[in-house]
Amino acid sequence: VSQERKVPGIPIEWYTQWTFTNDTPHPDPKYSDIPVSVIYVGPSTLDPGSSKRPLICWPHGGPHSTLVNAYSPLAAFFVRLGYSIVFTNFRGSLGFGQDGVDALPGYVGNTDVSDVHKGTLECIKRFNSVVDENNVFLFGGSHGGFLVTHLAAQHPNFYKAVAARNPVTDLGTMSSITDIREWTFVEAGEDFKHSSVCGPAELTKMYHMSPISLIDSVKIPVMLLIGKNDRRVPPSQGINYYKMLCARGIETQLHLYEDCHPLSKVDVELDVLVNSALWFDKYKAAQ
Repeated sequence: VSQERKVPGIPIEWYTQWTFTNDTPHPDPKYSDIPVSVIYVGPSTLDPGSSKRPLICWPHGGPHSTLVNAYSPLAAFFVRLGYSIVFTNFRGSLGFGQDGVDALPGYVGNTDVSDVHKGTLECIKRFNSVVDENNVFLFGGSHGGFLVTHLAAQHPNFYKAVAARNPVTDLGTMSSITDIREWTFVEAGEDFKHSSVCGPAELTKMYHMSPISLIDSVKIPVMLLIGKNDRRVPPSQGINYYKMLCARGIETQLHLYEDCHPLSKVDVELDVLVNSALWFDKYKAAQ
């Protein structure tokens, strides 16, 4: 049994978790009842006179991974700054059986986005006296970056700003340059062989599943944090997305790092956190 360690300023009871079923039917009814898991980090009540806390919607990457109720220095950083966080394990995450995993391929950009947004709404409903529904931000990397750029476009009047780390923005163009070509085919619901070439039909399908297809719907500020040596999600994904946002007059910043996919070098990770916090603070609505 591991020893429990307390984090100064973050009481153990600030971790809450629950599951819910998305009331929007899955395109395949077989997967409609698979539960969605949510973890909330933050207080459940506020001291008298305290302002409501801004909320960060933080989906995981993978997409077939999971977020667990465990210590995260990145999460602790934001919580100590006064933010609350909602982590949503959308359908496709691990921990809910094979059907839970199989529910996502072929539906990325649809059911995962819906689950994460509904998880955020569930969190606000549960903690409506604590979190500020007018100050909800987006933070995610890799497939989590795919999700937050989708959420920015699909719900342009709900979220305030985005910080995306090495986001997948265009499955089609990524399919021939990533070190995991099979990932783009499988998540798009297509069969993969090492000899597979993305033809017009596959490229069209991948385009319509990708955040780049909704670029004209993005209205909120977007910060892109990109590793120049990323082979998993090549930097061209984020750089092109940045250029397309600039061309549309969207408030945008691009930070390029001498790092690879995780952006986990000590100096890089710290710079990502500090710049993201400053970005969010800049766009907080007055209470």
